[in-house]
Amino acid sequence: MRLIVTEKDSAAQKIAQILGGRVEVKEHGRGRQRVKSYAFDWDGAPAVSVGLRGHVMETIFPNTYRRWSLKYLDRMIKEPDLAWVVDGGSASTVAALRSVAKGATEIIVATDYDREGELIGEEALRILRGDALRRHPHDKPEKPARAGAKKAAGRARPAPAPPPVSDGDDGALHLKAVVPPAVVDRHHRARYSALTPAEVKRAFAKLDTLDFKLADAAHTRQDIDLIWGAVLTRFMSLASYRYGADYLSIGRVQTPTLRLVVDRELERRAFVPVPYWEIKAELEAGGGERFTVEHAHGRFAAAAEAETALAAAQTESAEVTAYATTPRSLAPPAPFNTTALMSAASGAGIAPSRAMKAAESLYLDGLISYPRTDNTVYPSSLDLHGVLRTLAGHRPVSPIAAELADQATLKPTRGKKRTTDHPPVYPVGVPKTELRGDQARVYDLVVRRFLATLLPAAVIESQRLDVRLNSEPFVGRGSRVAKPGFLRAWQPYTADRERPLPQAAVGDVLTVLGVRLDAKETQPPSRYGQGPLIEKMEELDLGTKATRADIIQHLYDRHYVRDNPVEPTELGIAVIRAFDAAMADAPLDISSPAMTARLEDEMDRIALGDLRSDSVVSDSQEMLAQAHKLLEGHVDEIRTEIKGAVREDMTLGVCANCGGELRILRGKTGKRFAACVGKEGEEPRVPEGAPEGTRPRRGCGQTFPLPQRGAIIAKGTICPQCGWPEITVLNSGGRGRPWQLCLDPDCPTKEKYKKRATQRPGSRGAASS
Repeated sequence: MRLIVTEKDSAAQKIAQILGGRVEVKEHGRGRQRVKSYAFDWDGAPAVSVGLRGHVMETIFPNTYRRWSLKYLDRMIKEPDLAWVVDGGSASTVAALRSVAKGATEIIVATDYDREGELIGEEALRILRGDALRRHPHDKPEKPARAGAKKAAGRARPAPAPPPVSDGDDGALHLKAVVPPAVVDRHHRARYSALTPAEVKRAFAKLDTLDFKLADAAHTRQDIDLIWGAVLTRFMSLASYRYGADYLSIGRVQTPTLRLVVDRELERRAFVPVPYWEIKAELEAGGGERFTVEHAHGRFAAAAEAETALAAAQTESAEVTAYATTPRSLAPPAPFNTTALMSAASGAGIAPSRAMKAAESLYLDGLISYPRTDNTVYPSSLDLHGVLRTLAGHRPVSPIAAELADQATLKPTRGKKRTTDHPPVYPVGVPKTELRGDQARVYDLVVRRFLATLLPAAVIESQRLDVRLNSEPFVGRGSRVAKPGFLRAWQPYTADRERPLPQAAVGDVLTVLGVRLDAKETQPPSRYGQGPLIEKMEELDLGTKATRADIIQHLYDRHYVRDNPVEPTELGIAVIRAFDAAMADAPLDISSPAMTARLEDEMDRIALGDLRSDSVVSDSQEMLAQAHKLLEGHVDEIRTEIKGAVREDMTLGVCANCGGELRILRGKTGKRFAACVGKEGEEPRVPEGAPEGTRPRRGCGQTFPLPQRGAIIAKGTICPQCGWPEITVLNSGGRGRPWQLCLDPDCPTKEKYKKRATQRPGSRGAASS
């Protein structure tokens, strides 16, 4: 029997359907944890495929490091004592794998072809061969409790975390082998870039073996990230008294990414604007077309000079002194790699983390190729005409696809990055039912980008119109699309270049509708949008194509950043300032992109076989040890920085009753609310008229309910209706429009919202009426 191991259930099902046609589905386990396997005949022999739901093994510390304490951190760095064990949360998946593997005579690893996929394949082989640890070798095995004790414990407290995976021998350190070692050793590897019949059959006709060097690079990343994340997160959290759900998450890649955002924000805050003035005139041509021209001088540095030119330009007519058009070619874009796709999706209003999830779903549904790739050059083996014939059946782009499919020769664009593992992201199928939401938009992006790479360059005609208002020269600029080229497909996702000026000739007289002087200031550098931030991460080698979107999302989840473009919170700024204080004299700042890029390069060399994993881990431990020593010397500064930032992020304004601070607090149930905590330095006191036994408190006791989701930001303004502070609520990940409101739920400004709520079907108000 042939056993095919995939990374996800949908891939296992798709491969079984492609290779076998008729498939018998079997379920293993119960409820949410049940796993499906797919049995079929392949070339006259029995086969079964099963999906793993991602990683089934994890790297862990021994239980001796379970307690968070500053005194353990130095030892955690120097003697981490890591073990690679079966993930207790994947018990049902591991049980299903072991069940279907019994009797297997051939194993084919068909996980995604990248570092993580290669590592997941190795995890499966270790489990089947009996090499996988059930628990840390230095931890004591858990003793099975008696039935009565289990029942009593269940009544007393919630169920514990999942136990180590068991195979019937509770004392054994390793899982029992279910497949002979010889079968595991002669395993095969299927590598594919799309879940289409042609691609899957090609991959299974040309089997290889697992790339253990690539898997080793992924495993090394896990080890380093665990040590760095555990040590730095514990240090910063304990040093600043941030416990439980409020811990400060610090990561090897996450923190340098946060630094990019914070450094840009600090640059904006330090920016000193410079005033300048511009003169603009609105004109009307003979045909009634209105357009705007600017003074040819451009920006005026002095107000007096600008006012003099404004006065000289006061007239009712303008004379055309020159009119010229210049054609320029606009090249079509390069094929999509992961970074370009995430950036384009962000520009279309889809957060990178959501875009990646949508892309993965489209890949598993057989609609696009593998979405995690660095490649921007289509391989010569890719059947471009075949893809176009498929897209001819997709109504939104059918005419363009059919036209290109009829061309004898196609000349696709080429990007700067070329790899051999996966092609750029391209469409491989047409949806049978209408796609919705993020999937629909990401699929449209992939389809239109693919077509754009095969269409010719666009020709844009730039226009310049020179006029004089009395003696003052003015210039108008416009453009029009002379030949649309690739814009036929890509126009929805690019800037509108159709801004034409009216036709004019030298000597024509135009009507002046008005001349104005605009006072402006130079602007600070803009914040990173999520798309440009991912591009910057790629440029600096921060993270991988598979992790960058999740890293950005994690910054939102930990309330280090908010909104899009990405703005750091005071807490996010404080984390970076804490590192700045400690790392001032360090040879290499561990929160800098340079440090992360150095480790990424070393992990790339592991994949190539040029470095050993243990030497890279040892190098990272030395870097971390130096950083930890420096951090220990700045505990007081870190504590002060973090506490001040948290207070500033949590303060919403001034209490209208007593002038105290209104701050975000959390109740016993974890729900947040706004409460008056009094003025700074105010001593706790018992409120007047309070019953005997009331505990002293700060503030007047005023509280307000708050939305339970999204980031809350103080606007710094007061509601003119009720006199209470106004706030802005931002959705997670910078999605959607901000929600602006005041704190008082009974404010007259909320009447229209209350009325709308009572009119909704099923609401109490609607029912009573």
